Amino acid sequence: MNCTDPKNELIIISPNKDVYDKTSTLLNLSSTFKLSKLEYVNNFDSGYRFTQLCTNCNAYSKLKTFKEGNNTLVVRGALLNGTIITNQTKFIIDTKDPQISTTKPSSMKYTNGTGFYVKYTEDHCQSLNLILNGMLVDLSCRSGKYIEESFFQNLSKYKWSNYNL
Repeated sequence: MNCTDPKNELIIISPNKDVYDKTSTLLNLSSTFKLSKLEYVNNFDSGYRFTQLCTNCNAYSKLKTFKEGNNTLVVRGALLNGTIITNQTKFIIDTKDPQISTTKPSSMKYTNGTGFYVKYTEDHCQSLNLILNGMLVDLSCRSGKYIEESFFQNLSKYKWSNYNL
């Protein structure tokens, strides 16, 4: 029986709907009730088994190792009266640096704002960062292999007369 009554909370504090850059991540769980047993399974399939975390507890907080890529964590606890409560979360482990194969303009070259280009491979891209005159411009991006992004930046606010060209 999965209990969704808000009084019977099993809270996943972490990991939680984020991208983590280490495979060893804090598994931090809490319950409003004492549990006779607290356990979890990650990326379950037809042959899954839950792993016990603790008995006679209402919280758990230790480092656990998770696999690279997408993870679906399901936790369940048994209340002292036998009722089962569950919760789940999805998160990503991404320890690999993006592979950037091409950028334009090339190093020490110039553009009028129309020639910005990058070709990269990244499984879990969150943003592209362009630095203009020491200022960070955060751009959206796509995940995948050999992604090509071209973009325009209005450079008219920069005073070119202040630069020695």
